[in-house]
Amino acid sequence: MLTSSEAAHRLGYVLVTPGGPHDGGDFGPYTPGTHTAGIQEALERACAQHRNLFIAGDQSAGPYRTEATIHVPPRQGFRIDGGPYVLSFEGSGDALCIDSCMDCWYRFGLITSRGDGAVVRLAPRTPVPIDGMTVLTDSVFEFSSLVGGGRFDLNLKRVVQAPRGTGILLDATQGAIVYNRIFAVAVLLCETGVGFDTGASGAVSNNWIHVLHNHQNAVGLRMGTEDARPGAVALNRLDMSLNAEDVPDAVGAVVAGRANVLTLDSVRMAANRDVVFTPGARGNVVHALSAPSGVTDLAGPAANRLAGPTAMGFACQTPDVPTSGASAVNRWPGPVEAIILDAGDVRAWTIVDPAGHAQRVQAGLRPGERFLLEPGAGLGFEFSAPPTWRWRALP
Repeated sequence: MLTSSEAAHRLGYVLVTPGGPHDGGDFGPYTPGTHTAGIQEALERACAQHRNLFIAGDQSAGPYRTEATIHVPPRQGFRIDGGPYVLSFEGSGDALCIDSCMDCWYRFGLITSRGDGAVVRLAPRTPVPIDGMTVLTDSVFEFSSLVGGGRFDLNLKRVVQAPRGTGILLDATQGAIVYNRIFAVAVLLCETGVGFDTGASGAVSNNWIHVLHNHQNAVGLRMGTEDARPGAVALNRLDMSLNAEDVPDAVGAVVAGRANVLTLDSVRMAANRDVVFTPGARGNVVHALSAPSGVTDLAGPAANRLAGPTAMGFACQTPDVPTSGASAVNRWPGPVEAIILDAGDVRAWTIVDPAGHAQRVQAGLRPGERFLLEPGAGLGFEFSAPPTWRWRALP
């Protein structure tokens, strides 16, 4: 009768087990001298023997406790598979760091971290062994829950230790991250749930990133920095639910880069922090299924687009009525309706289209009158007493 290791070998796997190697696995927590519950040693064996890796176990079997960062070396055509086990990182820095890969499929269980680094860092550093490129591409990464350094008290039903670390960090500072699928069931208790770092010359593009439950994070999604070069973060597709729960001053998504498409729903963020467009963001489309706390747009009029099944309504910010003869520009990333509340003493008004063409109308106003303004369009009045208004975002 085959042992578990022999059966795994026939399928092309090196086997890590909860009691390995005492329980028949090739490696495990009882691997002599290990600081990674035998997982790093198993990776090295799998690479040397041109096999794949299987990490066995489930959540009831107890965690694989690690003290050192697990480094997945550069690979092509490599698979990591396993059960819904718990990997508990109790060291400092990153819990799991994945180097360059091409045509790989990695599936991990639930990973918790007490460190202040990333729970998972996707970071091409070394060339892949066949094509010789420093890149992370054409691969699939799947995770169960990724838990940062914060702490949630089940009895008190609230976060009692501030979120810390980053759940998934796409670190393209030394190599591109392109054409991958990245999936997590949940990311929680992190300073940043999903973060991008492109450095001076890196690129994160054409990836599909899907998080079912991005919650209890100070910032759910941060797509790079405001000073990243144009095109550093581009053409990505992101889909996630964002729930701050009781984390104070939480931000849903900080959107940077060019021509990314996001589908988001957001709950319990700080005022005007469901979505924040950075100054350099251009051509991004955010499908906001819900954004009750509102949006901040620092990118300027018509730079990005906010859409959804329902309008944001009065959650958009109403600007002050401009001085007589000046115009207020619609900087909201979608059309708005300017509703006149009090007519004031207006003798003429001018509407300006996004291209800068103006049409002046010599007429007064009436309460309830409405003006439709596209992104980048402007509206101004000539008056001796100003009107009052309120803006409403349209779908």
